[in-house]
Amino acid sequence: MKTYEVILPRFGRMQEATVAEWLKRVGERVEEEEPLFTFETDKANQEVKSEAAGKLVEIRVAAGNMA
Repeated sequence: MKTYEVILPRFGRMQEATVAEWLKRVGERVEEEEPLFTFETDKANQEVKSEAAGKLVEIRVAAGNMA
């Protein structure tokens, strides 16, 4: 089974971001392009989508923490 690591994308001069909410839980199935979590910066909120279908096996940054 392939494993993909989800990396927080960088937008412009973004220095910090906080994971606002996980939209999936560990063990749940995820489809390609399905939103995984939202993050907040000082200027915007954004969704991060899955690049591949599969199962979420680990969350390394909990909601409310900086990524």
